[in-house]
Amino acid sequence: MNLEKDGICILKKKISNISYLNDVNLKLYNFLEEKNNTYNRTDNCLHHILLYDKKLLNYILNIITTEKVIHDYFKVGFIMHSCGAVINKSSEKSYTHNWHIDTYEETNENIMLNILIPLCDFTLENGCTKIIGKQSTQIIDVLLDKGDILLFNSSLKHCTGVNNSNNDRNCLTITLIKPYLKPQFNYLLIFSNEELEKLEDNLKKLYNYYSQTPDNLTDFYNKKYKLNSL
Repeated sequence: MNLEKDGICILKKKISNISYLNDVNLKLYNFLEEKNNTYNRTDNCLHHILLYDKKLLNYILNIITTEKVIHDYFKVGFIMHSCGAVINKSSEKSYTHNWHIDTYEETNENIMLNILIPLCDFTLENGCTKIIGKQSTQIIDVLLDKGDILLFNSSLKHCTGVNNSNNDRNCLTITLIKPYLKPQFNYLLIFSNEELEKLEDNLKKLYNYYSQTPDNLTDFYNKKYKLNSL
């Protein structure tokens, strides 16, 4: 499948550190318990997981910032719009099981990109992601191996499949947008100034460091606020 033609692309075996993925998967359950207890939300979705562990995604984000197919998709650079996770429990349903798009409207413009990182193999039985591609009205069951990365145009209709297995089917979800659009969360606030200065430049760009709206003329003339696309 081709990202430009079909709106879908699978990067095979891009994540070689499987023990890292296993570790992230275990941490999700602690994050989920914390979220549900704090905000009285009982769905199995985690939003903005960097707030639970700001270094959790660095390994994956560094891979993303170097992927040519993503740079070609946006052409003008990109920043992170959101990051989260879905725990697809056996025979349980959440809002992600409903067909939806993640942009405001269906469009052929590449303004947003969904990235999905499976934390286990995705099969028909355990509820793999379902997508309707650009060139078709047919439902595509996206089968993935742990270590793959799925990319798809955010204007495509998609949903979480029903898990009929005995194990949870979990994944990380990241969305990217063009740098002149607003991220869903101000991720810069979770870092101290010291931590931001020490961050690798490609991650600074991804976190919107270079495309902030200045608050004053000092910021306006400061180079760090000039658009510096990935």
